[in-house]
Amino acid sequence: YSVGVIFYFMLTGREPFTGETVKAILAKHLFESPRPPKHYRPDLPEPIDRFVLKLLEKKPERRFQSCDEVAAALEQLRPFIFGPNQR
Repeated sequence: YSVGVIFYFMLTGREPFTGETVKAILAKHLFESPRPPKHYRPDLPEPIDRFVLKLLEKKPERRFQSCDEVAAALEQLRPFIFGPNQR
């Protein structure tokens, strides 16, 4: 989940949740879904948007289950990050 927060910030320049108090922010982390990164970055490819949102899923079983799964997903995103002909 925390890696998702970092990716979200890197892509949007914003934290996924803000609030007046730490308690308010924590409640949002627990109970609300963030706006998709694409909301702030319309140019963001849909697969990258989905990747970040999967990292930020509330239910742990809906997130990636291992570093290997994250690495495999990132490998699939390579063309969207570096261009279609980059390896």
